[in-house]
Amino acid sequence: MRPASSAASPSPGRSAWRCAGSTQALLRFTECRGWTDGRADFVLFGPEPDVQMAEYLLRVAEGALAHEEGRYRATPDYLRSKATPQTRLRSFRYGFADRLGKRLEAMIEARAAAAEARREAAAPSRAKASTALVLAKERKVEEGFRGLGVRLKTVYSTATVRDRGAYGRGQAAGGRVGLERPVGAGPSAGKLPRG
Repeated sequence: MRPASSAASPSPGRSAWRCAGSTQALLRFTECRGWTDGRADFVLFGPEPDVQMAEYLLRVAEGALAHEEGRYRATPDYLRSKATPQTRLRSFRYGFADRLGKRLEAMIEARAAAAEARREAAAPSRAKASTALVLAKERKVEEGFRGLGVRLKTVYSTATVRDRGAYGRGQAAGGRVGLERPVGAGPSAGKLPRG
């Protein structure tokens, strides 16, 4: 178990996609622990493959946000909006983050349902072993995290959407993010659903 900083570039504004619950959904999806270290650095902790998947998804999301934001800035909706440019982009990012977070939550639910179906279909001894492995992994992550001596504090914030059109465009953009498995995952690794 090792802590690892995300390889995604912490540029100002780009981390705004992390608001509205998408970060928590990403951490639940990858089964990692995560926190911000200062204002820009995002630290991930968990088994190496889980941390690598979280880093990959962070890069995908941040790259998609940059691309989709550029496309949105060139649209007539963006140009004719009476809101300030900062308000338009903030609302767009909130919509993007909200949709991405909801997609990740749906994928978590689908994965849990599939695991439960496999457990029910398996012989009782295999089902118990499967559950024991999951619990052992969770326990190992928790023990490793405690060993770091990091004390986390939950910070609450609110997001106000001031441009509903930009928010809707952001949600549509969040639905287009390709959450396919990374290159090198092998030919049998299927694609994750678009949403």
